[in-house]
Amino acid sequence: MKVTDFSKQVSLQEGKKKSMDIAQISEILKVANNLLGGELYSAIRKLPDTNFKTTIINPSKTKNKNGIATKTKKS
Repeated sequence: MKVTDFSKQVSLQEGKKKSMDIAQISEILKVANNLLGGELYSAIRKLPDTNFKTTIINPSKTKNKNGIATKTKKS
């Protein structure tokens, strides 16, 4: 699996979808990879490629009164 795809999956697991969030995750993975001597990227690349579904959040319909997303739609 590509490291960028892994970053997207992490972002989707956390319920985020902004490109900045993915960039931040990628930067954290880069630092962690350096601290682990390159082992993290090696492990990620060994993961099977998956065609994961993107999560789409419609803010007007899925946030409660506190602004927290309550439902997601898969496409």
